[in-house]
Amino acid sequence: MPLLTPELSLDEMLKSILDEFRKGAVLKKHPFHQLVLSSSGGEYVSSRWVVFRKLTPENQFLIFTDARSEKVKELQQNPNASLLFYHPRQGLQVRINGKAQLHHHDQLCTTYWPGVKGSPGVKSYQTVQAPGEPIFSVNEGNKTNPELEDKHFMIIAVEAHHIEALQLDRDEHIRVNFEKDVNRWKGTFLVP
Repeated sequence: MPLLTPELSLDEMLKSILDEFRKGAVLKKHPFHQLVLSSSGGEYVSSRWVVFRKLTPENQFLIFTDARSEKVKELQQNPNASLLFYHPRQGLQVRINGKAQLHHHDQLCTTYWPGVKGSPGVKSYQTVQAPGEPIFSVNEGNKTNPELEDKHFMIIAVEAHHIEALQLDRDEHIRVNFEKDVNRWKGTFLVP
């Protein structure tokens, strides 16, 4: 059954979408737990799958990364970011456009690092070489140094300014657009 239906108001549709984001941030098997982050720091747009960690009460989407990654360099040059979510069972695609803020060795990182520190994923932030760096053998890419601790741990916080959802349904597609106006969302229906 589709998540967005013709009976729902725009406000109810936005609430349903935000509820799915909250589920996706905490449930590892939820389709919204992984998303595509797109950024551009130069000639091309780069897209990559990332893990969605949290939706803050201010509707900031939190993503953990290595501070040495290419996406960080791109977002330093151009903070505009796009997020793409897809829920295959619901037939729901949601696109987010917003501004990225980079957090490194600040209060936000201090808050989330303890949860990362005890997990197998900690190795992602403790590799000896930077992500994307050329190596001579496949084994070199997995060398870690636990003494690095949180040196390269960074959080990307994308503040949503625009949310567009497309609900695919055999009978009737629904497309909605929400623009952030100060602290409110203004919604409109669009032709699918």
